[in-house]
Amino acid sequence: MKSAWQPLIDRLTALGYFQTYRTFGEGNLRVWDWDFTAELLTGDAQKVWRFFLGRGRLSRTEAARILGKPSVATLLGSGICREAKSGLSLGKAALISYHGHPYFVEISPEPRSMLTEDTKAVMSTIPGPDFKSCLSLYSGGGVECLGLIQDPERAVTFACPEADPKFLRANWELNGCRSSLRMATGLKLPTGRTFDLALARIPCWALPEKFGREMFCPGGAEGLKEIAKCFKVVAPRLLEDGVFGFSCLLYGEEKVGSVWPKLEALADEAGLKLTALCSSRQSLEPGIPLFGHLLSFLQYRTKAGTRDILEPLINHFGEHRMSHVHFLRATAVVSGEGNHSLLDLSDRYYGNWSI
Repeated sequence: MKSAWQPLIDRLTALGYFQTYRTFGEGNLRVWDWDFTAELLTGDAQKVWRFFLGRGRLSRTEAARILGKPSVATLLGSGICREAKSGLSLGKAALISYHGHPYFVEISPEPRSMLTEDTKAVMSTIPGPDFKSCLSLYSGGGVECLGLIQDPERAVTFACPEADPKFLRANWELNGCRSSLRMATGLKLPTGRTFDLALARIPCWALPEKFGREMFCPGGAEGLKEIAKCFKVVAPRLLEDGVFGFSCLLYGEEKVGSVWPKLEALADEAGLKLTALCSSRQSLEPGIPLFGHLLSFLQYRTKAGTRDILEPLINHFGEHRMSHVHFLRATAVVSGEGNHSLLDLSDRYYGNWSI
């Protein structure tokens, strides 16, 4: 059955929207490049570029002329596009492309749909397209499943405390996915449902109590709380020949070996056998990207000054002997031969999960 979104995709393709977007690489989120590009475009191509990537507005009449009335109806019906006296707007949402799939994300400190490096890391753990039932935990918007789900005999269950269901549904329909789409509330899954593929972008910030560990990426004092919770959700629902692919952060001293035994213990307790790649690490100190990202987010969320955040954050990392954060992508199974294994490439690369 033809997707209701297809007329929009066809029209944007005719206007060169996706071709222009891919000039800067698939999945790019560089707003400054988008703004610069808008100045180089003209006419309807410029108007749709600014509407879908530059938080621009279109009157309903103009939107219908450029995109067609069916496309306007589909956009409004999705709940992602809103209409006001000033015209139609996507708000914080933007329409990007990744691996040939159109995809709505939000450009916001707290996005309800996102494409991040850890999302890409999770995608790299997928062993192949041969599965029947997939569980996606903490989905950033469903992109990790889009390349897999074209078979009506298959099903995906999204258990997403973070993502907004309307983005998941829109991204699903936008790509004409034919498989069954199911939603679970938080991590509460129906009893008896099992999966041969599970994917998770596990939230695991290590935050001091002062800022509320449940506030953002609830990892607890050491960043492991949500990892343990996720393992316990997945393990009893993973089929014997199933695969669980995930990304996470581990906090400890300079070598990932300082914290790896803790992850092994959590996996053992849940009945999982792990194979992991530590692709890189960063120091937990001001001026380093990950630290700066956390500081900026806490400033946004708490409205506190830099000094009021910086001191307790540094003290917390010192108290728990956390000098570095390690970027892991891993797979786990519930059966099979072999012991836990870790490949550490952090001395050779500085690229987060990107290798």
